[in-house]
Amino acid sequence: MIAVSNVSLRFGDRKLFEDVNIKFTSGNCYGLIGANGAGKSTFIKILSGEIEAQEGNVIMNPDERLKVYIRKLLWFDWCKWSWKVNIYQNFIW
Repeated sequence: MIAVSNVSLRFGDRKLFEDVNIKFTSGNCYGLIGANGAGKSTFIKILSGEIEAQEGNVIMNPDERLKVYIRKLLWFDWCKWSWKVNIYQNFIW
């Protein structure tokens, strides 16, 4: 389980997201939907610990690990980024 509690992030005067609260549990599939520049990738980076939120907490059980898989899909003349995030229990790197 990953719990996100009151997570906020700004870039200058631009509020990317504010007071995000959500709980992700093992065995479920979640999707992030938003416009370009809305902060989807940044939120995944906060979940993975790559960057820190300015406010709030990301809490993960000590026996769990987060794996983030990123791939770029090419469809005709445009491309799309696809993220896959897995939560593993008792996973050893």
